[in-house]
Amino acid sequence: MFARLSIAVLCGACSLSAAAQTSAVPPPPVAPTAEVHIRPAHPATEAQIREYFALTHLDQSMKTLMTQMVSTYRATSAPYFPESFWEDMNRTLGSFDFLGKLVPVYQEYISEDDLGTVIAFYKTTAGRHLLEAQPLMMAETQKRFREMGQQLGLEVAMRHKDEIAAAQKKYEEEIAARQNSSKK
Repeated sequence: MFARLSIAVLCGACSLSAAAQTSAVPPPPVAPTAEVHIRPAHPATEAQIREYFALTHLDQSMKTLMTQMVSTYRATSAPYFPESFWEDMNRTLGSFDFLGKLVPVYQEYISEDDLGTVIAFYKTTAGRHLLEAQPLMMAETQKRFREMGQQLGLEVAMRHKDEIAAAQKKYEEEIAARQNSSKK
């Protein structure tokens, strides 16, 4: 259980980091090219990357996601985990520099000039407005996708309702037959 929890926390941290970053600044729909994977001659500086993280509130998003993740794991974990474990987990995750571990990733793909341009944009009125609007747009997008998915799922289910009903009847008959044979 402990090993599974530790691995889940670490994997979750990486996933949540990516999710937090995605919700702050979604990647443009650009097909990857060979040029994207070539390290820039003048990579973004650590100071630029950290300024970008601050402007996009990635640091705060990470803290919120880590707190939520620990709460979720705590609620679903075995009850014998002591309070000291959870306190240590929160303290450890709270003091770990996850964003610092992302700096080399950004340096691998973003040039100093490009990130400078992005930062300058986020400091404009339009850039600040975009940063404020993005979480609302993402929430609305998720809501609409969920609604569309439910509607499409219902349409597909209706097209297969007879097939589903027959499969359900067969399944229930098999279960009843097994139950009857186990009573003998």
